[in-house]
Amino acid sequence: MWQLDDFELGPCIGVGSFGRIVAARERQSKAVVVLKAMKKRRVERLKVQRHIAHEIEIQAHLRHPNILQLFGFFWDSSHIFMILEHAHRGDLSRLLKKQPEQRFSESCAAPLMAQVISAIEYLHRMHVIHRDLKPQNILVGHNRQVKLGDFGWAVHTYPDQKRWTLCGTLDYLPPEIVHAINGHSFGVDTWGLGVLAYELLEGCPPFSAPSCEETYRRILKASIPFAPKEQYRDAEGNDDERLRLSAGARSLISALLRKEPGERLPLQDALVHPWLREFAQGDDGAGGQSPGAHAGA
Repeated sequence: MWQLDDFELGPCIGVGSFGRIVAARERQSKAVVVLKAMKKRRVERLKVQRHIAHEIEIQAHLRHPNILQLFGFFWDSSHIFMILEHAHRGDLSRLLKKQPEQRFSESCAAPLMAQVISAIEYLHRMHVIHRDLKPQNILVGHNRQVKLGDFGWAVHTYPDQKRWTLCGTLDYLPPEIVHAINGHSFGVDTWGLGVLAYELLEGCPPFSAPSCEETYRRILKASIPFAPKEQYRDAEGNDDERLRLSAGARSLISALLRKEPGERLPLQDALVHPWLREFAQGDDGAGGQSPGAHAGA
């Protein structure tokens, strides 16, 4: 059984819903890890004991290079601790804000998206829905390797089962959760991938609005507002606008952000989408910077 004395505690690197996230070094192996410390009193007050138990149970059984590994857990009189893999370059939200114009180039975003899609496709094969895809829950480690984390809203389910819990982050909610008449299933993650791809490339979620009500309306409409690159006049004198994103990027995003869950691009097909394959190796010389360029070691 682990105990807190087995670790040399480092700085706090984040704050979670139930406590702090601290960098640490395991004394015997010298391995650098992250301790997610959750206050028992807060967990009990919010009556989320089963929620925490499900998070630990699900993440403990996952093994994928693009999913943050849970090495173990323990508790003391005041806290529950999760021992997690350390992704030293931070989360995609922080790295996104450090990019030129606060968005990634396509050559940089495509390899990141390929890894996240791979992680979600694996989860779905394991009958797990993540239900909270967003840049804050995606970390980056060595060699720009993506690590999907935070399984607090994850659930183990089967394709013929419907879920009804209102969960996730507002800008990433799919239409079937906003207008919950038939429940939701694995399609919520597919929608989330579309929102994520758009945000990485455009710098903000596609349906974000000043009010919750307007955000809900935009999500239900599911009309994707691709940004113009420039305005120009064609040979016949007509004004037209060129879109900033390539046809390939728009194709993938549009295929993922279909209003009807059954019409969204299957993840096996998303993994071999031409836009992802075009930038399979990444090419930071095409106007983008590597996700860790400003993150430090």
